[in-house]
Amino acid sequence: MFTCLLKKSLLLLGIIGFITIIQSANAVRRDELSEIRSELFATLKYHDLKPSPNMSISLDADEWGLMKPPTNQENLDLYKKQQEEEIKMFVIFGYPGAGKGTFSEILQERGYKHLSTGDILREEVRLKTSIGVKYKKEIESSSSLLPEEIIQEVVLKKLVALLQTEEKVVLDGFPKTLEQAQHLDHLFKTHSLHKNVKFVYLDVPLEIASERIIGRRTCSSCGKLYNLITAKPINPDMCDVCQHPLIQRSCDNEQDFQKRIVLFNQTVKKVIDFYETQGILLRINFDISLEHLKKCLTTQSP
Repeated sequence: MFTCLLKKSLLLLGIIGFITIIQSANAVRRDELSEIRSELFATLKYHDLKPSPNMSISLDADEWGLMKPPTNQENLDLYKKQQEEEIKMFVIFGYPGAGKGTFSEILQERGYKHLSTGDILREEVRLKTSIGVKYKKEIESSSSLLPEEIIQEVVLKKLVALLQTEEKVVLDGFPKTLEQAQHLDHLFKTHSLHKNVKFVYLDVPLEIASERIIGRRTCSSCGKLYNLITAKPINPDMCDVCQHPLIQRSCDNEQDFQKRIVLFNQTVKKVIDFYETQGILLRINFDISLEHLKKCLTTQSP
């Protein structure tokens, strides 16, 4: 009897000890996530808190409250300051399928206008403009660069128009070359925007980006993005919002994806390195499902 009770007591103590260890580990993890959340929130929201050149933040957390008003006094003071010196533009980079569209949707909910180079050029094709007709193949494949003067004409023109109306902008797909980066830098100087711009790189493994591209679907009417793997619509063939058919872009396949990656490494990678050496590029790990990502970015932390 005594031996049996001793064994049970030792087993109970072992279980209690294990639970204590788990609780302690979870408490440490919560503290670490809280610190990272605060740092990421401040970095994305306030121009005077710059990330280090090698900063890398993971969004693998249950609750973040990113883009929501902070609750602690230190960040609340910064939030008040942000009302006067707000970020006017996010410039986002990443592989095809990195999540730039999802990140842009979240920023749109915060009042930003999404300016996508790809969307602008595809609209040129749809409207059968001179540019759309001449460069239809290049635009639809997204696997080759258009002449600099064309990009400047269709992209910078729209960007300038938005800045003149004092709209907040999330810029997606530009700049792709160092020459375009120089033009953008000149534009920032013209509009006194240097202190109000954030450069963000959405970092995902190639295999994850490839899966997202192949599973990507777009509403043929409202343009809402879905993914058959990570952000499924209720009906696989229909938009949840406007009930119009979903389409797959002709370039959303493995072969074209690989071509786009080659082009990315030859061009955009140099632009990313350029901003990173200046210490103004924030890398965010987007290696999570897009639905979970959106929840992480919009859920208020307790």
